[in-house]
Amino acid sequence: MLILYTCLLNYKYSIIIVHNNKIGGLYMFVRKNFLINKPFQFKMIMIFALIIIFSSNLTAALIYAFLSGAIDLSNIISISSDNIILPSIFVAQAISILFILFLGIFITHTLAGPIYRFEKAIKMVSDKDLTVNFNLRKNDEFKHLANLINDMVKRLNSELLKMEKTLATIKDSADKIPGKEEHEVKKHTEDMKKAIFELTSILKDFKLK
Repeated sequence: MLILYTCLLNYKYSIIIVHNNKIGGLYMFVRKNFLINKPFQFKMIMIFALIIIFSSNLTAALIYAFLSGAIDLSNIISISSDNIILPSIFVAQAISILFILFLGIFITHTLAGPIYRFEKAIKMVSDKDLTVNFNLRKNDEFKHLANLINDMVKRLNSELLKMEKTLATIKDSADKIPGKEEHEVKKHTEDMKKAIFELTSILKDFKLK
């Protein structure tokens, strides 16, 4: 007898554990979850579905309109069907394609713009420029990702400022050591140790390769 246990590990993967009572073993299968960002994916699915439905109905309506205006019932026998149907189909398809292209440019603009901004922001951070501030337009997608990048840059700025301040404290203490008496040297040494400890604590929060 097989008993299935499904456990969601995170938003990307789910684990199915199969327990076989006869064999007494556990088997794990990793299955991908294709709906990672459900609101965005459902929105894109609905947009593409509406485009297909609208373009199909538009094509059918245009063909019907052309046929209704082109056919003269009194001369229907003498008219070739190719001369009526094919031009109607071509014109209807051309209009539908133009509509889809226009709509496609509008939709992809809300995606291509943020992606271009992401590339610029990531390049700035990789070039050690943490002055980047990520702002998207009202109708752009990926606003949540822009907020994450802004939060990341803000936290990096904060941590680096702490490190800069700590290093300044160490330098200041080191400059005061020469020519001082023993108790003063001891005090500055303690200040340096404290600053180094703070710097080490900050660096511990970073995961490095």
